[in-house]
Amino acid sequence: RSWAPAVDGADGTTLIRALLPLGPTIYLGGEFTSVNSQFRLGFGAVDAVTGEIVQPELYVLGGTRINGLATDGAQVFVAGESFGAPLVGSASIPGSELVAYGPTGGVVPSSAAFVAGRLYAGREYDVEAGAPTARTTPWDRVVADSTGVLNISPATGLLDYYPALPGNPPGAPALTAAVAGNTVALSWAPDAAAGAPSSYTVFAGSQPGANDLAAIVVRGVTTLTVNAPNGLYYVTVVGRNAFGAGPPSNEVPVQVGPPPCTLPPTVPGPLTHTIAGFAVTLKWGPSPTAAMYWLDAGSVPGASDVGSFPLSNTTSVTVGAPLGTYYVRVRAASACGVSPPSNEIAVTVNGVVPLPDAPTGLVASVAGNVVSLSWTPPVSGGTPAGYRLEAGYAPGAANAAVAPTTAPGLRASGVPSATYYVRVRAFNAAGLGPATPEVVVTVP
Repeated sequence: RSWAPAVDGADGTTLIRALLPLGPTIYLGGEFTSVNSQFRLGFGAVDAVTGEIVQPELYVLGGTRINGLATDGAQVFVAGESFGAPLVGSASIPGSELVAYGPTGGVVPSSAAFVAGRLYAGREYDVEAGAPTARTTPWDRVVADSTGVLNISPATGLLDYYPALPGNPPGAPALTAAVAGNTVALSWAPDAAAGAPSSYTVFAGSQPGANDLAAIVVRGVTTLTVNAPNGLYYVTVVGRNAFGAGPPSNEVPVQVGPPPCTLPPTVPGPLTHTIAGFAVTLKWGPSPTAAMYWLDAGSVPGASDVGSFPLSNTTSVTVGAPLGTYYVRVRAASACGVSPPSNEIAVTVNGVVPLPDAPTGLVASVAGNVVSLSWTPPVSGGTPAGYRLEAGYAPGAANAAVAPTTAPGLRASGVPSATYYVRVRAFNAAGLGPATPEVVVTVP
């Protein structure tokens, strides 16, 4: 490199004991008080290309001396002493606070290495046990790979090899899931007999054993709530710690929204029609799993030569038609196919507005002096423009009340006490159609 960071000590002496390259950054550890004229006590970081300082000021106590540096790829671990107290700690990237794992019982770590998910420092400090190990040989310089640590003693020229100790990765979590609408709530419990996880990854796949839809990392929690589109998902959770990833949890199938269909929709309900001039209103009963409908019209029975018209997920439609007779059917459709056709009806359009047929299903209820009536519109004849309710004091009479309405129902309050004979007729431009059967209404 053509650059050199300016590292200075308080008494004019400077000692860099450790250098650690990590990505675009080089970390420095030793005995100094500033880097590039910025206060950095024993620990600093510079850009690997420019040499400029990039790490915020690390919070440490006075008299800090860093003897060695190591990394797990996410944190930088420091070994040494601060204000006379031995320490082994870590600084997150790019955070600046030193998280100490020590002190180490009076043993000053003299170097550091991170191998196979375990931190080795000085005379070896076990971060899981929270104490130094039995090893007493000081480390001056270390060379580490995935299998172990080699210590080189400049004083004696001896080499000490320490094989990497096996780690304790997490076990398989126990996963459960709950769905409310499009909200999926996941929760899991770690395996208490295995290593403690430091993070989890939640995987979702489109089929069993797959992780092709999502991989979400969470830390510090054992729950996750997400919104998901309709579909079937296969979810697992994997715990991780410094020693690697554990085995996946049990796989939970999560169905969001209705399950996919396997059969075509059922046949729509009975098809009926009314006519007003050239306007034909068609109505039919719903098919429960339909996503849409097809309207088929032909010039002869069973034909569709007039056309097959797609409709939305509705159960009625009004269309204009030229003069003629048409044979009409309705089919329900979904992603799984199309149903057989409904009953076929013959629709004759002659431009004349026919009288509507009589409504059906007239019912009445009384609560005090409040009378409520409802009925069903006619399913054939002319299309109603409205209805006329007739009430009399004798059968067939209309001497008590005549009330027009556009809705298939009526509510009247303050009705005098009496017995009434009530019927309803539909009307349109052609006139007044036939009446429903009478109902007897008694107001006490």
